[in-house]
Amino acid sequence: KVCFPRGGELLTHLFDAATRTGGSPATEALFRYLFECAFSPYLDMLRTWVFKGQLRDPFHEFLIRGNNACNDNPNKQNDDDDGGSGDDDDDGDGMRRIDSSFGLVADPRMVPCFLAKHKTKILECGKAVMIIERSKGAGKHLSICRQESDKAKR
Repeated sequence: KVCFPRGGELLTHLFDAATRTGGSPATEALFRYLFECAFSPYLDMLRTWVFKGQLRDPFHEFLIRGNNACNDNPNKQNDDDDGGSGDDDDDGDGMRRIDSSFGLVADPRMVPCFLAKHKTKILECGKAVMIIERSKGAGKHLSICRQESDKAKR
């Protein structure tokens, strides 16, 4: 059975085709367009993880996975919208739960080639944002960062 590549594997194929030299300009432009279209939803997942600490991966194509043993539904957002387990204890146990609730995908092909050397930093960044969001008073600081980030995108 042949499976069509998806997620990071598909992005790697399209990236390689778009950046390959020696092809016709029209073919390279087509692959660049396809890459940009495929990367757009992945980039949304990446931004949501890095800036909000939320895992939103309905088709299991992102490089981060929720550990269902520690988190009943890693894609479910609780009332605080922090992507965590919903347990707001301040004794450090919730922080350890965040650390063990998320990890990198087991299949290295699911990590796009252009993000491979940054995958651990991406994972830790999302976890750090979750921890900051759970800390008292963090929402004010992060909302300022988000506002600045939104201005930069414009």
